Formats: sequence, structure tokens, C-alpha cells
Amino acid sequence: MPAMTSKLLVLASTALALVAASPIDLAPRGCHSLTASVIQVLSSAYPQDTRDNTAPLAAPGSEGTIAINNFSPENRNLAFFRFEIPTGSTCCELNFWDPLESVNYDSPTPNPTLNIIALKPNSLSDLSSPDYLITYNNILSRNLSIIDNASFGQIKLNATIGTNRTGFGVGACPESYVNSLGGTEWGHLAYVVEFGENVTSPTSFSMTDRRTGVKTPGGEKRWDISQFAEANGFFITHC
Repeated sequence: MPAMTSKLLVLASTALALVAASPIDLAPRGCHSLTASVIQVLSSAYPQDTRDNTAPLAAPGSEGTIAINNFSPENRNLAFFRFEIPTGSTCCELNFWDPLESVNYDSPTPNPTLNIIALKPNSLSDLSSPDYLITYNNILSRNLSIIDNASFGQIKLNATIGTNRTGFGVGACPESYVNSLGGTEWGHLAYVVEFGENVTSPTSFSMTDRRTGVKTPGGEKRWDISQFAEANGFFITHC
């Protein structure tokens, strides 16, 4: 079957979009959104390698790249996301949006899916430890019991542009914690995005992750998206 290059349509069912037992209304007033502080490739072919962080960490409007590939069953590149959540946040939701129409994919599989894996909140709290480096082995292979939900949500790829913002899994936000050096860190949420089981090789996916908004008191690498219309990619809404 010839490969198809298409745009994205998010077709998530209610069960996948809202996995919390009691959905919480995330009204825009009083809520904010954050782009990822870390976006890294997890390579099954090089499972102990740590790749460069491609999250846009410069001024608002800077852009990074999200890339996911199935070169073969033994050679897969997955995308890892880490979000730092401000202290005092009460409910959090992972969002996906592509108003830039940046998504491209190439696949012999009609309508391939992306699968979202949720890690346990604050599960990568000691990044100084070799066991917590962001590698394929540490996240998906070693028995660290850090996977919270292996089927947190799905995104179905389609020829229609995905201009509607879609949320996955409204729930409690992680609390701040004391790191190994005795300092206080914001809590964090982390996810891995991979191709679903229905996808055959070779398949590739890419899109733009755009950072917008104003600087927050948390530090130089933490930015707050002030307008949904400016966000692109995966981001967290917190209230």
C-alpha cells in the first residue's frame, strides 16, 4: 500500500478523553497552561542513550520539534514529555492542539494511532541518579514501576487538520517535593507518546511544539501560555 502523508484529526472517545472518575470543568478563567520543559526521544535501538532536549526553552514564540518513528519493530523512536506544575495547582489535564497545522505523518497503515503512556506523578524526582536519566531503558524497560497508565489516551491520524483542542485525563496535580539536594521543586507530570499496536513499519510522525506566554516566577525555563490560540503541541492545563 502506498504511503500517505496527511494532517491530524483528533478522534478520541469519551472514555479516552476523560479517564477521571468525576470530570472537572476546566473553565478558562483561573486556569493556565504550560508547555513541556523536556521533550526527548526514547530510542529502542539505543536504549541507554540520552538524547537532546528539543523543548523550546527560549522566549515566548520559540518552537521545538516533536518526532516519533517506527523504522522497524526493533528500531522505534518514542517522544517523552515532562511538565513542571506550579505549587498550589488543584487539577491538571493533558491537552493536544495543532492550530499551526504542523502535523505530518507517513505510514503504510491507514489511519494510524498515537498511544499516550502516563507515568506516575513525580516519578522522575531524582534526575541526578543514573536510574532516572531519560532513556528508553529507564522509562520503559527497567522495573522502576513508574508507568501509571499504559493506555492513557489515543490520537487517530486522519487527512483532516486537527484544529480542535482535545484534553486527556483531568485529575489532581502533583505536589511539590524536596529534591536530593534539599531544595523544593515543583511537582511534575510525564508522558510517553508512541505509535499504537495497529501501526506497521516504516511510519513517521512530526509536529511543531510552540512555547508562548509570559515568564512565571518559577524560573527562566518555565513559561505560562496566556492564550490557547497561541499554543501548539502537547501542553498541560492547570487550575
